[in-house]
Amino acid sequence: MLAWFSPGFPIGAFSYSHGLETAVSTGKVHDRESLRRWSADTSPGCAMTAYLHAMAANLVSAGLRLGIVGQTDGQRIIAALEPVVGTAVTRALTRDPSVFGGAALGVDLASMAHETQYSRLFRS
Repeated sequence: MLAWFSPGFPIGAFSYSHGLETAVSTGKVHDRESLRRWSADTSPGCAMTAYLHAMAANLVSAGLRLGIVGQTDGQRIIAALEPVVGTAVTRALTRDPSVFGGAALGVDLASMAHETQYSRLFRS
């Protein structure tokens, strides 16, 4: 479902306000505080799922722009990552917060090298 609402999908997120446009036109959302309340209705699980999906879609999009894969394969990769995202969210929601941590040494090293790379399509 998230892929359908993604800007990377032909009818992507730019087309949908998820009801916000109606809430604005009826006056329910009209300023910073009412927009904050509207946005806060999102559950932590939905927010984490959306974040991880967006992160994966962004990486696939970068791969697409770098010419590694085409659009169809990019969508296939995103679809294949849906169960991975779901499992990660489930584990995060049930994990004791004291055991959280992370390391992405490969990503960190690649990011450091990217800063001085001769030609780049993306910012560091």
